[in-house]
Amino acid sequence: MLNKTITTHTPQRITPDILKLCAKLSPSTSPQYIKVRVFSHCQPNECFNNVKRHIIRHGGCIQHGWAIWLWPKVMLDAEFHAVWLDNMGNYLDISPHFPVTNKILFLPDNNRVFEGRRIDNVRRALKNDPIVLELIKICEEMVKIQVNNVVPLMGKSMIMGDEVDRYKYLQTRAFKIREQLDRR
Repeated sequence: MLNKTITTHTPQRITPDILKLCAKLSPSTSPQYIKVRVFSHCQPNECFNNVKRHIIRHGGCIQHGWAIWLWPKVMLDAEFHAVWLDNMGNYLDISPHFPVTNKILFLPDNNRVFEGRRIDNVRRALKNDPIVLELIKICEEMVKIQVNNVVPLMGKSMIMGDEVDRYKYLQTRAFKIREQLDRR
């Protein structure tokens, strides 16, 4: 999701804006609601590893795709995600989400796979609002800085040097924009 301080949630219905976003992400598939059932071995923000561990225990396979989140009146946020496909062909999201939800809107993507390197969310403003567009650009730049500063073998970002100040500035600016948008 965009950020834990922002209340994004599963859209209640599939809107034309959602269909437009999904057509750009994975034109050969359709979004669908799938159940969330968290297992004890699953950790937040670890969907790819969660599904891999689950396959070892229960069979089935991984389905890569996009969890579609809505920040009402602000933006859509498509998060690259993995769900479990059981041996009967049913999708199940086994990873915990915050806020907690019992279903997600999921768009299967048969062309992209997770290869250990973060894939940025795809964000779309619901209106042509300069402040929302600025926030989207800030989020994209922050992820680029994180991805470019991954420590080999650890898989973690350690931002160093000149980028520390830039990243701190972006964090502060993003927080102020989020507060402003939440007050609307």
